[in-house]
Amino acid sequence: MRKRIIRNTVIVAVLLLYIFSAAVSASGGSLLKRGDTSENVKLLQQLLQEKGYYTYSEITGYYGVITEDAVKAFQAAKGLRVDGITGPATWAALLAQSEDASTSEVTVDSIHSIGMECADVALIQTRLKELGFYNYDYITGYFGTITQNAVKAFQRSSSIEVTGAVDEKTWDMLFSEYLPVSLSSGTFGDQVVPLQQRLTELGYYSFAADGIYGPKTKEAVVYFQKVSGLTANGIADEETIELLFSDAAIYEQDARRMITTNVTIYSQAATRPKGDDIVIIAKQYLGTPYVYGGQGPDAFDADGFIKYVYDLAGVTVSNSLLSQYQDNFGIKIYNRDDLLPGDLVFFDTMLTDGSLTDHVGIYIGDGNFIHVDDRLGKNSVVIDSLTKSSGWYAARFTWARRIIDQN
Repeated sequence: MRKRIIRNTVIVAVLLLYIFSAAVSASGGSLLKRGDTSENVKLLQQLLQEKGYYTYSEITGYYGVITEDAVKAFQAAKGLRVDGITGPATWAALLAQSEDASTSEVTVDSIHSIGMECADVALIQTRLKELGFYNYDYITGYFGTITQNAVKAFQRSSSIEVTGAVDEKTWDMLFSEYLPVSLSSGTFGDQVVPLQQRLTELGYYSFAADGIYGPKTKEAVVYFQKVSGLTANGIADEETIELLFSDAAIYEQDARRMITTNVTIYSQAATRPKGDDIVIIAKQYLGTPYVYGGQGPDAFDADGFIKYVYDLAGVTVSNSLLSQYQDNFGIKIYNRDDLLPGDLVFFDTMLTDGSLTDHVGIYIGDGNFIHVDDRLGKNSVVIDSLTKSSGWYAARFTWARRIIDQN
């Protein structure tokens, strides 16, 4: 038997287990529901009355319409499944301590893992939801894959072994005074918003600060960690957060100037880059995944890839395709035979939308171009053919733009 300390919103587990087992026994193995009559129903009515849901003048011990409606109202208020049946999750929420309740000491001697269904699981889900790891709408009392993934996310953020099961160490951490310092994929809640806002301020994140630690937030954290010399695991741990919010945090614009691995970086004041220089830089990112709005270096969309490559070469390119193919932007080229490495090539990939240029790549020579494919399922930086006789993109070529000096 292992002692555990549970605080505030957590159940007085000894009482819960006693009541739950008694309720099951009294009802022949089923949970409390409409039509039942027992001492447990009286206790249920008393708890609902204390919380303001059961307003009838007498504690009857009969589970009728009034009691069922009170249970439904309570379940709706607590985000539980609204079925009017008092099961483990409802008992767990009913017996939760108030915010100013004293700490209670309980003993539990089992590991909680996938497939289990009991009041303890409801307790675990409630605590994970409070911390922002459990994002299912209902507290179910069943340990399924959603709960398992929430436990894993909590374990990662707590720097403990990631098993997906709630063992003694995980339980103690979960129900201690601990508040997660680390944030990782799967976390959601108000604690994620300041992280996203700071990443936006520094230029690493360009999406809504929605409080959801999803792939885009992780990519931004990885990028920041890489340029800051930290372990690039996408987990906003204590070290990452401390540096991120400090005056020493590196802005993304400065970070791009620092990227030197296998890439020659040119400045506006230095020798102007040639087309072959653009190609060398672009090829360094073959295989980098496509992400909508991705600005690099770990993920790109079509426009972001072009801007990132040319910026590394010291050539300022607009974020917008519209600016890149306007008549007054560079030299317009119609004939494929006139293309040179480094030229921007444009395509009409959506033939019915009225726009002649809705995709862009970089010509690399020998009838090929490099781009971020987001149309044919490759979803990464790839090389495709531009010859007239082959290729889906080749058939949709419209024109090109030469924006650097090729002499």
